[in-house]
Amino acid sequence: MCRLLTFSRIPSPPPAEDLRKGIGGVLKDAGYGFKYIYKRKPLFGLQMTFFMFNLISTFGMVVMNPMILARTGSNELILASVQSVLAVGGLIGGLALAVWGGPRKKVYGLLGGMIAISLVFGIGFGIGQTPIVWMIFGFGAMLLLPTLNGSSQAIWQSKVPADRQGRVFAARMVIAQGAGAAAMIIVGPLADFYFEPGMAATGGLASTFGWLVGTGPGAGMGLMILLSSLVSAVVGIISINIPWIRNVERIVPDADPKNRLAEYAKRLTFARRKGKLSTEQCRELYRRRKAKLGIGST
Repeated sequence: MCRLLTFSRIPSPPPAEDLRKGIGGVLKDAGYGFKYIYKRKPLFGLQMTFFMFNLISTFGMVVMNPMILARTGSNELILASVQSVLAVGGLIGGLALAVWGGPRKKVYGLLGGMIAISLVFGIGFGIGQTPIVWMIFGFGAMLLLPTLNGSSQAIWQSKVPADRQGRVFAARMVIAQGAGAAAMIIVGPLADFYFEPGMAATGGLASTFGWLVGTGPGAGMGLMILLSSLVSAVVGIISINIPWIRNVERIVPDADPKNRLAEYAKRLTFARRKGKLSTEQCRELYRRRKAKLGIGST
């Protein structure tokens, strides 16, 4: 495989003309991706949704393994078994996405995936207290994860020109991954000094949440998983109800003019079937749009 990759030619589009000349130094060049996202409101909203989702969900994801060990008396075999089932779920989810291609409206795969994964993960690892429950719900969450990530990547790749994707995608990763890194700083102290003592048999939180997540070792981390998952689901629900985020695929034009033309053709076909436009009108409008996009005229 390494030899194959070594001798394989991977096409790399030349940078945009303005970027090739430089835009004023290293710092300004590095900031280009952030400015690009910020200036496009729907993409900025989508990125902030991912930022909040990563920030909040990290509070639960980081303590998943310690929670399993705490609830099972540090049984490494159970932890490994749960992790293996999760890996199988992710693999099957990825293969299914490759065959299926994802939802037609990718934003629903992204935001709907956030909501579904948060709820499944929260129930399975927050409320669930046995290995079989962790395996079933963990498998379900990982089965959905490729659809979430694949839908997100499909949106960004279709909306950002190929010659600008390097800088823009780098900015995306800094924002998204930086959120998780920031959360990791305080997850450990929260678990050790607040949630775990609070969910001990005589802890201050046990009387309120003990009936839901149990008490004793691991219960505090289970509560963290449940709460972070619920808030993550709320982030997805709020975002999917904001029109300029929900309609990002329609508001932001495709970077590839041929894709934009194909989408316009679908709208013309729909209008013709509804009787709003004649065939000749559709042909003329299609010709004008094709010329406007610089593809050529029929």
